[in-house]
Order: sequence, then structure tokens, then C-alpha cells
Amino acid sequence: MLRQLHQIELDRFVRRMVTEKGFASEQKWKIIQAIATAATAESNKLAKRRFPASDFTVNTMRHSLFNSETRNLGSAHRSTVLSAGTTPYITSVSNSLLIVDGDFTGATGIDNSLLIVRGNVGRVTGVSNSIILATGYWQGATVCRDSLVQVKNQRIRFTGSRDSVLINTAIRTTGDTNSRVLHTDKAPLSLVKFSPRPSDDQLVWSQEVNNLTVAIAPGGRKDQFLIRWKNTGKEALQLPWVRFNSHIIDVHRDDLLDHVFLKGSDGKPVPARQYAAQGGGRRSLEPSVILGPGQTHEETIDLWSYVEKPEAPGKYQLEIELDIDQGRRGRELEVPTWSGKIASKAIEVSVGK
Repeated sequence: MLRQLHQIELDRFVRRMVTEKGFASEQKWKIIQAIATAATAESNKLAKRRFPASDFTVNTMRHSLFNSETRNLGSAHRSTVLSAGTTPYITSVSNSLLIVDGDFTGATGIDNSLLIVRGNVGRVTGVSNSIILATGYWQGATVCRDSLVQVKNQRIRFTGSRDSVLINTAIRTTGDTNSRVLHTDKAPLSLVKFSPRPSDDQLVWSQEVNNLTVAIAPGGRKDQFLIRWKNTGKEALQLPWVRFNSHIIDVHRDDLLDHVFLKGSDGKPVPARQYAAQGGGRRSLEPSVILGPGQTHEETIDLWSYVEKPEAPGKYQLEIELDIDQGRRGRELEVPTWSGKIASKAIEVSVGK
């Protein structure tokens, strides 16, 4: 079965489970079970301990399928959750398996659970006895204990962390910690295959602005688009990264809102989506991603979350812009926070009925 897992592109598999009628058969759920078992076994081996996820039996758990149109997941308890697209904020995840083809925007708590994400992970208040595996960056947590973490971060900050293992990611805490960093090429995510993304050479990059450049391309799903940011400088920088659901109160605050432009053949932009302000304001230390020299950060966005879908089908031009004022600070005070105004090169987009 392990050899067969390397032939399955997990993100596409999850997408079909969620969106294709009749695909989520009993046999397909057994594959999900095998993926969870393999990832947990490798995590147990590396951490030299046994995580509760070893006890998952997918066929006896509640099955939940969500897509990017889902606005509220509530909580997950003894559930196997598959999500095709970015998840909304979740109050609590306990004794559950979550596999997300997109960003996991965050949760109040994750306990005794396994999380596999083809994307980024937002802020979590508390993580315990869990395994978090993500191809992208994690915004960190207040508390992380008795857990294994494999993410893309160079380093990650917690208020406190005990008895945890981080794979190839340095740990920063307010006080002392006995959590440790393990440097290895053989980690749980190496057991999982994902569909290929375009290489940097295949993308059309913007002009460099203050050591940052950006490119966009079609994503793996309809009306989804890939954004890749790259540090072209010789020093690390913090890229401000506030997206939908970054703030629990103001869930619609997003640095890209009003900066995603879809233009018709007449050059007129499609109206931007409008959301009611929910308060909350700016935080003194904003969510951000640390990029070392030459490093990239990628995300996928749902186009219709940012602009109104045109009534007229046809060809349109899409570009995105980031405009960050000076004085904004990320959580790592010793790393300069990027500021400036940068715009991607436009790409052609086909809009249907």
C-alpha cells in the first residue's frame, strides 16, 4: 500500500473525494486511512514517541467533505475532514484527521489530531498531542506541546512549547523550552505526493520592488489562482500576510482586498467585492512570513472572494497588487518588514457563465 501511496496525488484525490459524485467510496476511504497511518508511523519514528493519531480508524469516524464555498466548519470531533479549498476558521479540532487542499486558516485548539495541508496554516491558540504537516508556512500558536510539526518556516514562534519536535524549523519561545529541532530529509511529508506546481522558471515575474517579486498563475481548481512571492535580496525579510480569517473579529480583513484587478477587453476593472467592516483594527504585531534569500512563499486565492463575477463570459486580464505602508511590523522584530507597492504581470483569464 505504501508504494501505491506514492502514485496518488493527494491534493487531486481530496478534490475528487469532495467534488465528484460517487467517488468517495469505501475503498477510497481506506486509502485515506492508509495515508494517515503512514504519516503517523513516520512521525512516531522520528519523534521516538507514540501520537494518539495512531488510533484513528477512519471507517468508524464521521466523514465530512467541504469545499471553498463552505463558510463555517464549526468544530471537528472524532471526524475525518477533507477540504477542497481554503477552510474557514475552526473553533476546535479534537481526535480528528484533517486533509486540506488549500490553506487552513486557523483554529482555537487542535488536540489529538493529524493535520495534512497542501498550503499554509494560520494562527492556532493551542496545539497538543498532534501532528501538523504542511507544505507552506505556519503562523504559529500560543502553546504547542507534545506535538510534531513539519512546515516550511525557517523558524516559528510560540509563547510556550514543551516536549515537541519540529522538523527543519527553528523554534522561538517567550520562555525556556525543551522542544527540539530535528534536521532530516526523511520526514512524514516525503511519504505524500502532491500534484506539481509550476517552477520559478515557468512563471512570469514582476519587476523587483525592495527585494521582493511576485508572479501569478492558474491554480489547480476552477477560479483558483496561485500567487508566489520571492525574496530576491541577500537578507531575510518579513512579508506581511493578512488574509481572510487572519483576525477572529474582522474575518474579512485582507491585504489583497481591493488590490485584485480583473479587467475586461475595454480595460475597465470588474467591481471589487465589498464586505462589512467588523472592527478589530490593526494589531501591533501583524501576521507575516519570513523569507530567507531566494526563498518563496506561495498561496492560492479564490478569485470571486475578491471581485464580483462578471455577467458577461469572455477573456479577462488578471493582476494582483500589494501595497504596504512603512511602519508596519511583523512578529519578528529583528527581521525587516517589507513595505512598498508591487504589482504582478497580468495573465489572461477565461470567465464562463
